[in-house]
Amino acid sequence: MKVYFRLVKGKGFYDRIIRWYSRSDYTHAEFAWPLDSKNPEQWLGAQPKGGVKIRPKNYLPWTYDVFCVDISPEQYRGLQRYVLSQLGKPYDWKAILNMGVFQHDVTSPKRWFCSELVFGALETVDVYLLRVPLSERDRITPRDLGVSTVAMLRRSLPK
Repeated sequence: MKVYFRLVKGKGFYDRIIRWYSRSDYTHAEFAWPLDSKNPEQWLGAQPKGGVKIRPKNYLPWTYDVFCVDISPEQYRGLQRYVLSQLGKPYDWKAILNMGVFQHDVTSPKRWFCSELVFGALETVDVYLLRVPLSERDRITPRDLGVSTVAMLRRSLPK
């Protein structure tokens, strides 16, 4: 079975900073909701406004690329349980600020930023998008997820 996530090409103020820092068009990452939905009506991810939430399909006006990862039914159930348990956690501003300034490990299971959540959640079910220690997930950008050799790119949502 497949799990889907998208990488957004944002155009806002924060998006310009992320594009500059990561040298990439990708500025945000989040899971399709439900996770295996080929045409999701909602997205699950971490945003500065509201932290980890399930949001409606068109809440972001920008273009995006969709990626998928093959997982087993057991991994799917574990991933679903895990991401649901993260709902309501705050945005990880500490890691965002640290990423560009101090470069210290500030990984915390109490807060998330977008690509950190996608990367960390998949690792909890033994899906490794990148060969990076979990302690360094606070430096994973949407660009990093986009260059994963594990995730398969879908230009638009599969029909």
